[in-house]
Amino acid sequence: MKKIILSTLIALLSIVSANAQFYIGGSFGYNSSTTKPEEGDKIKSSSFTISPEVGYHLNDKLELGLAVSVNPSTSNTIITVGRENIVTATKTQIFLAAPYLRYSLFKFNKFNVLGSVILIAGKGRTETEIENSIFGIGNATEIKYTIFGASIYPTVIYDLSNKVAVFSNLNFFKLGFSQTKIKDGNTTTDFSFALDANDILLTIGLMYKF
Repeated sequence: MKKIILSTLIALLSIVSANAQFYIGGSFGYNSSTTKPEEGDKIKSSSFTISPEVGYHLNDKLELGLAVSVNPSTSNTIITVGRENIVTATKTQIFLAAPYLRYSLFKFNKFNVLGSVILIAGKGRTETEIENSIFGIGNATEIKYTIFGASIYPTVIYDLSNKVAVFSNLNFFKLGFSQTKIKDGNTTTDFSFALDANDILLTIGLMYKF
């Protein structure tokens, strides 16, 4: 009986492998957000994301893969209250592992629009230094945390050739949630839905198919 089960599993794996197309790739992301505090100047921040990935096509409709995201970012925010400038310098380092599943919704010529379901898990660290322009007093803090979440959003793929394709994850249309657990601190959960014009994340990647 064990031999029959083992033989069946090997046969199924062989069928999947024969129909699967392996690929590697990577993406570059740019994040821009704008907020307006009750007092002071408008706050702008930006960050970059580099995310290599590996995966394979199970069939013409389904893709399974794993992306690893490294997200270093820095921001400097100046808020003016009266004659006082408060400068906040923030450095953030985040590492995420993100397995995903993509399903082809429809194709048009060389374009392929897919629905992406992705899980994220990782760790982060944020260092913040606040300086008062009048008194010149700096206050530095460090926060470590873990991150877990899931999202659904569309992905657009354009085939440059039979082997090479470019893709974009349209994260500003996403539906999902994320949970952040601060070390020795509180846990916060955020939900996102549809388009947020003040928080746009555009990701462009390149894919090579074997």
